[in-house]
Amino acid sequence: MTAARRKGARFKRAGVVLKAYTVGLADPARQVVEVLEDHGVEVVVDAPARAIFPGAKSVPVARMDVDLVVTIGGDGTILRTLQSTDAPVFSVNAGIMGFLAETALADATRELKRVLAGDFVVDRRMRIAPRLNGRALPPCLNEVVVHTASVGKMIHFEVTRGSSTIHRVRADGIIVATPTGSTSYNLSVGGPIVDPAVEAFVLSPIAPFTLASRPVVVPATSKLTLKMRDEKAAVVVLDGQRQHAFRRRDRLVVVRAKKDAELIRFSHDFYRRLQEKHAVNA
Repeated sequence: MTAARRKGARFKRAGVVLKAYTVGLADPARQVVEVLEDHGVEVVVDAPARAIFPGAKSVPVARMDVDLVVTIGGDGTILRTLQSTDAPVFSVNAGIMGFLAETALADATRELKRVLAGDFVVDRRMRIAPRLNGRALPPCLNEVVVHTASVGKMIHFEVTRGSSTIHRVRADGIIVATPTGSTSYNLSVGGPIVDPAVEAFVLSPIAPFTLASRPVVVPATSKLTLKMRDEKAAVVVLDGQRQHAFRRRDRLVVVRAKKDAELIRFSHDFYRRLQEKHAVNA
């Protein structure tokens, strides 16, 4: 799911998305914008960056007509951005772990110049396209979670693939993760790490009542349907960024999104990244 971009790639318009409530991002963000403008790139900023760039054009990410997005924040900023754009994303880590991010805040301008010179590769990652009762929800890079709305209240979940039942289990919730999301929430509940080159979904129960319930990996061509078999309240959580109420009458359908996310990288070495990020968090 990866492809290289030729040297000398030319970006014309870029959006800058900033994690607004992180202290100390104003100067790095200004430096990023200066580098973009010095290379002849027209810049627009997301609403939270308006206070730093009062004279800049500010629009929501979903309305950005750009061919590059630079995020400055943590993994949440990246995930939130990719729910609203199909443009390639170059991510600067200003969070804690930054597993998805490509470069450190201190290296942002130097690495951005490499990107603008065309010295990068595009890492394409499959996304989830969820539909709740037939209504399309934003695409998810990591996972879609159905979780009980009340602490200590398990729910009887059912997950089907076509006419086949994959899970029928009492648990706190169910995670449907992509390979990218396999190293996130899925990993914390005992799910497997999946190489991004594997096109699949991982279905992992959260705190199941029975030891017989285990994570299951299914092809990314699957159409999965999630529903509840009792009257308790639950929520659908999209990449940890948005949530929707979920009740017994509701149906959540999960398929692969038609368009993959595009992350700008300098290397495709997933296992090196995995070792580096987990070493930082050890």
